[in-house]
Amino acid sequence: MDEPTWSWARDRAEPFFGQGHAAAAGDVLAAAGLGAAAAAAWLASLACEGWSAHAAFAAADELQRLGRADAAAALRLLAAARFPSQAPAAAPTPLLPLLKQTKAYLDALLQQAEALRQGGREVAAAVLFAEHERLATRLGLPPAEGSRTALPPLPVPRALGATASSRTR
Repeated sequence: MDEPTWSWARDRAEPFFGQGHAAAAGDVLAAAGLGAAAAAAWLASLACEGWSAHAAFAAADELQRLGRADAAAALRLLAAARFPSQAPAAAPTPLLPLLKQTKAYLDALLQQAEALRQGGREVAAAVLFAEHERLATRLGLPPAEGSRTALPPLPVPRALGATASSRTR
């Protein structure tokens, strides 16, 4: 039961029961043709069992089939941020027309970054381009043509209790 061995990434119960079963129930329900129940099971899996690419993308696909394009798009974007190598090709979110202030902010970032670049302020321009790219990526938008900055790597998740034992000694 020492800290490095036993992960606190999700709640656990002994004996092993209920961990992973919601995702499996989603697969069974989908095979039985019960799409709404399958989507609910996969979403429950994400909430209580931790994120898995299979459950996230399967739930998004099922939500799309059920006519919930808004929820499907939001879930796909969250899943793509967690599992970029397994994500399907990015497509602009159908939520963008509803996010008028976010779109205006993205446009303002791009305009200001270009103005800073033309004024010779490359570092400030790079910071604004990076912010634009970070948000645009989250919304499934293609990168800006004038952007020459690379996105920073996604942060590596860390266990919250990893250093707690070293501080108490």
